[in-house]
Amino acid sequence: MLIPKRLLIALAFIGVSAASLTATQITNAGSASSNKQTNSSIPATGCPGMGGGMRGGMGMGMMHSMRVENEADFLSQMIPHHEEAIATAKLLKAGTNRPEMKKFADDIIRVQSAEIQQMQQWLKQWYPNQNTKVTYHAMMRDLTNLKGDDLDRAFLEDMRMHHKGAVMMSHQLLRNNLAKHNEVSKLAEQISISQRREIHQMQSWLRSWFNASGMGMMGRRNGRFGGRWL
Repeated sequence: MLIPKRLLIALAFIGVSAASLTATQITNAGSASSNKQTNSSIPATGCPGMGGGMRGGMGMGMMHSMRVENEADFLSQMIPHHEEAIATAKLLKAGTNRPEMKKFADDIIRVQSAEIQQMQQWLKQWYPNQNTKVTYHAMMRDLTNLKGDDLDRAFLEDMRMHHKGAVMMSHQLLRNNLAKHNEVSKLAEQISISQRREIHQMQSWLRSWFNASGMGMMGRRNGRFGGRWL
């Protein structure tokens, strides 16, 4: 299947940027411990029902552990990844005061719920005898007790990086030609394009509303933010 040239360029940029960010983290590791700033109003405990969540510098390590081995693996990993996004979007919808954020949450719930149903159907149809269960570790904080600006900022920080995980998995599937069905290739392209667009929207809101770079759980080091990936 031919992949659009613009998408190939964007995906290649993701890989280069990811490598650059990893190098930056290693360089800054020694100085991070001297920074005493913290953001105490936002807990780092993971999304309800999705495991223990990400703490400190653990997030990027988990990003690099999200490896796609084959088509079934891509579908099996993307389903719980989407489920966490939906669960967190529901918390946002219930607690935000911003109309833009309510609509954003609705869009995530609607789009990713439909994608989950499609992926589950494909797994049953194409891999009925294969064990497709995966152990999923939460990538986002527990937002249950947050409201207003605290909720909006925590959601934007963490969902921005959460989306990058989905883009990374889609990139791996397409770059390594792992898809056996055109439908899965098209889904990966759709996820990459739509979630990169949402990443930039979330980044814009973080700058406009909070004057923040938005590295979230995956890029935060003792309350500070460093580097950017997309």
